[in-house]
This record gives sequence, C-alpha cells and structure tokens, in this order.
Amino acid sequence: SQRNHIVSQRNHIVSERNRIASQRNRIVSQRNRIASERNHIASQRNRIVSERNRIVSERNRIASQRNRIASQRNRIVSQRNHIVSERNRIASQRNHIASERIGEAQQATLDRDTAMEALDDWMSDFQEVAKIALEDNPQLLEALGIIIKR
Repeated sequence: SQRNHIVSQRNHIVSERNRIASQRNRIVSQRNRIASERNHIASQRNRIVSERNRIVSERNRIASQRNRIASQRNRIVSQRNHIVSERNRIASQRNHIASERIGEAQQATLDRDTAMEALDDWMSDFQEVAKIALEDNPQLLEALGIIIKR
C-alpha cells in the first residue's frame, strides 16, 4: 500500500512535470509568435520609412527642377530687360539726332512713333515672359488679353 502511494506520488510528480513542460512549450511558442509579429512590424516600418524617403527624395528633385526653371526664367527676363534698355538707349540717340535735324512738330511725331515702337517691343517681350511665367495658369493669361491656341 505504501508502495502504491509512492508510485501514485511519483506519477503525480511526473504528471506535474509534464504539465509544467507543456506550459513552458506554450510560453515559448507564444514568445516565438510575438517575436515573429515584432519582426513583421519592424519590416513594415522599414518599408514605410523607405517609401517616405523615396517620396522626400522625389519632392526634393521636383523642387530642384522648379528652382532651375525659375532661375532660367529670371535669366531670360533679365536678358530681355537688357535688350529693351538697349533699344530705348538707341531710340533716345535716334531722337537726339533727329531733333537736331527737324522741327518740333516733326520731332513730336518721331517721339510718338519711337515711343510706340518701344512700347510694342516691350509688350511683345512682356507677353513672351507672361506666357512662360503663367504657362500653368491660362486663365491669368486670358485676363491679360493673351490668347493661347491649343
């Protein structure tokens, strides 16, 4: 009877050990599952960060292109302003020479014609610059009286 009792206790101890081992295996399995989920989340986070970096890089590239285009437009405007200035200087010299040769009425007519020519040149340059500067906003061009054929 005592032997049966000892065998029963030993069986109970073995059963407890097996139950504890089973719980340990479940815990290890849960830990492995959690670690796998953490790895999956970290992988997704890395993909998101990579995509965000790609987007930032693309935005920077676009901003750089816009800056380059704006710089080119400014250079064109500066060159056209210089040309207009030179035209005006030449027109002024012509007027001075003409004023020495002809009377006041004729000079007034020449002044008007020269001013209109300079204004026409300036308006032509202005319209070209406006077409470049407002190429993305045709309504503003139309508000300026510039019609773009499509």
